[in-house]
Amino acid sequence: MSIFKDEQAHPLILLRKYLGMFGLEALEWEPEVIKKSVEDETGTSIARVNLMKLLAAITVANRDMFWRDWQTFHFICQALNNLIPSAGEMHDHSVGQMMVAVDIANGIRRDLGPASNVPEFTERVARYVAAQAQESGVWYLPEPLAFANRYAAGFMQECQRCGNEEERQDDGLCSYCTERYDVDSLQKMEPNERLAKRFDASKVKPFILYPYKEVSRRLTEVLTRKDVVLGETPEDVCAARLLTGLEYMTHRRSQLSKQSEEL
Repeated sequence: MSIFKDEQAHPLILLRKYLGMFGLEALEWEPEVIKKSVEDETGTSIARVNLMKLLAAITVANRDMFWRDWQTFHFICQALNNLIPSAGEMHDHSVGQMMVAVDIANGIRRDLGPASNVPEFTERVARYVAAQAQESGVWYLPEPLAFANRYAAGFMQECQRCGNEEERQDDGLCSYCTERYDVDSLQKMEPNERLAKRFDASKVKPFILYPYKEVSRRLTEVLTRKDVVLGETPEDVCAARLLTGLEYMTHRRSQLSKQSEEL
């Protein structure tokens, strides 16, 4: 069976096969040209879900939008998980699906060699990932989703002068005391310099809204020891959901390895 007809084909395998046939310049082709070229070259039709996976892989190889824009992340995440994206419908992603999508996307960039790079995720994508994780009852995110952990866990700060609680600021200053948001442009958002000197960060204390160290500890235990049984505490339930996601990612990695050997 042609790899392009096998609906379980891994996105990276499809991309490797495609580039092997047409070269790197084919990353710039339009979707209609891609479909026709593959079908003419192989003498068979390409499964619709495989076309979606291939287009997603080409987008990841060619553009940084997967790492920059949450809507692009949303649609590509579906395609990399063997789903056909719908432009008119939002799809809830499990932690496992997001792990797999990030793992595959990073793998695609690494597969392209030193001429490529793996970009950092923007805050908007990180917040989207964190929101999806919280929707699934998960507030701790290990690799490859650790970039969103501060938003999933709720990294906060409290000003002991005025009592203001807010998301942790990179400068550690209280936004209320320093009038951070009293500006005429959303592009500024900087503390008043005079107030920043007067009210430094010494009275601003960081805290975590959803403490995750116990989840991390329990997940590490169950991954490294055979005698660990997860219970029904919130932390153990969260760890169990993460374990399911990690197992799914491991399965997709095994799938990639097997299909690579078969090519």
